[in-house]
Amino acid sequence: MKKPSLPQRLAVALLSEIASGNYRENTRFLSRREIMRQWKVSSPTATDALRILAGWGILHPNDRSGHHLRPQFLQKTLLRINKTSLPPLPGQPRLDDKARALRHANCPLARIAVVSVCDRIDPLAAKRHDAVPAAVPLSLPIKIPAKIIFSEANESGVTVDFYFDDGLDATRRQILGELSRSRIQGVIILRRLMSTAVSPLATPLIKAGIPVVTAFDDCENLRMVSVNFNNVGLGYTAGRQFLAAGHRRIAVALPLEEEAPWYYRDRYHGCELAAREHIAAFPGDTVTITPVAVSLHPPETPSRRLLALFDRTHSRRPTALLSTSVNLLVALQPLFVRLGLHVPADLSVIMCSSTPVRPPEGQPTDIMKLDFEEIGRQAFRALQSLYRGEFAEKTWLVESGYEAHGTVAPPPAS
Repeated sequence: MKKPSLPQRLAVALLSEIASGNYRENTRFLSRREIMRQWKVSSPTATDALRILAGWGILHPNDRSGHHLRPQFLQKTLLRINKTSLPPLPGQPRLDDKARALRHANCPLARIAVVSVCDRIDPLAAKRHDAVPAAVPLSLPIKIPAKIIFSEANESGVTVDFYFDDGLDATRRQILGELSRSRIQGVIILRRLMSTAVSPLATPLIKAGIPVVTAFDDCENLRMVSVNFNNVGLGYTAGRQFLAAGHRRIAVALPLEEEAPWYYRDRYHGCELAAREHIAAFPGDTVTITPVAVSLHPPETPSRRLLALFDRTHSRRPTALLSTSVNLLVALQPLFVRLGLHVPADLSVIMCSSTPVRPPEGQPTDIMKLDFEEIGRQAFRALQSLYRGEFAEKTWLVESGYEAHGTVAPPPAS
């Protein structure tokens, strides 16, 4: 196998920089000189790496103003990270990372805090807990990672304080005061679906030099590390499964924008990428990926829009459905019952979940498995790396595997 060139390795390293959460579509990327300075490479190497990224469809070169991020650059970047096997070229640690490493050299990590940003849990907000309270109705995306963090910390001899942030300014001031008094050395923020932004809590901690890791977040352009699922890769894999089964009309159920964070839409974009690859390989094929906005609090009667889309008599109705959340599949059940749709005879289904059980019937469903334990494990390890001052990628991605349970079948005959 041919040894990867230095520009190729640099391009892989730059993928992590692009996925860091610091960039938006059509904004300017790092200049050639900035890349040379940060990665200690020559001008030709930096130029070639930028050319590689442009060839991957991530950057758009502009003679006057440098390279800019193309539309959907993040999806393409995360997919490329998922598929690449080249060893990256390590970036240079920043000066504050080096300073932190020197400061912590003789002071091992001994006490951290886990803050669950969960709205409307007022009685427990701002109070310190030595474990995840069993009586609190926490969702699995919070409870499972939190328990794993406690377990990993216990094995490493690290004490964990657990807090709830209900989104109120007064609560956050209390939590920040508690963290200051207890001399916390690092913080992991678990962000609940539909919760408020984490920046009001994270910004003062970062300014104080405290390492911060957040789960299920996009870093909000802050100097902290994010641990999340590879949502683009997740949608891409699900799309490939449907296409392999013969489906060409695929619906992707998404929460309403005001009801869920941005990364659910990345699962849709991943499915789109799978469709584009298929069309490129088979130009005569037509593949339709339809986003379907579904409320997590649906009315008792399904909307006319959904009834028309999934109507069995509609010749162009979707024959496969990727549900980006278990709750969305639950919300769609009345629609399926009313239209007499059966899984998988009429509609193949894959849902994003940590368990294959499909409510309310309790039947197993094909899933893109969300490993919340790994989220907790990687969050703790990312915090350890930050505390030691090691160079850490800003976005840590956890892969999702496909589990088949019999709900993906060939499409019904037209």
